[in-house]
Amino acid sequence: MSMIRPTGYSGLEPFGLERNFRNMMGQLMQDFFEPGTRGGMGMGSSALDFPSVRAGGAGALYAPRLDMRETDKAFEVKADLPGIPRENVKIEVRDGNTLVLSGETKMDAERREGTWHVQERSMGKFMRAIPLPPTANLESVKAKFDAGVLCIEIPKKEEAATSRKIEIQ
Repeated sequence: MSMIRPTGYSGLEPFGLERNFRNMMGQLMQDFFEPGTRGGMGMGSSALDFPSVRAGGAGALYAPRLDMRETDKAFEVKADLPGIPRENVKIEVRDGNTLVLSGETKMDAERREGTWHVQERSMGKFMRAIPLPPTANLESVKAKFDAGVLCIEIPKKEEAATSRKIEIQ
């Protein structure tokens, strides 16, 4: 009598199915809650003390991965945009303090033909909206695009004296 075993089961690893299930559920939750992941809703919290970075948007099919950090003098954003020509990338400021990266990746004729067994690269429109704090100087933003990585530097405004000593007479 032969025993039918579920796919992924190994007689040497009694908890293999449970481990596979946990891994799949973990990936599903990450994809759903973290910004920038496939189909992510941007519900994860930002590492910086900013409102969450919004991914996707009206008509956007995917949101590119990005890193953002704050230094003493500026905010720095790096976005991975491999294979996307500079002409297809747009950077703008909306609503006074939101930096928006958007663009489109076109499907080449080669990708339309044949039977595809794996197709993981994202195609179509993309967008990321990054709310910035009031200290960001949006008049002096600099951007560079090299080897598929977009680097944006947003300098901080010069801070006015927030306090002063008042002498008592």
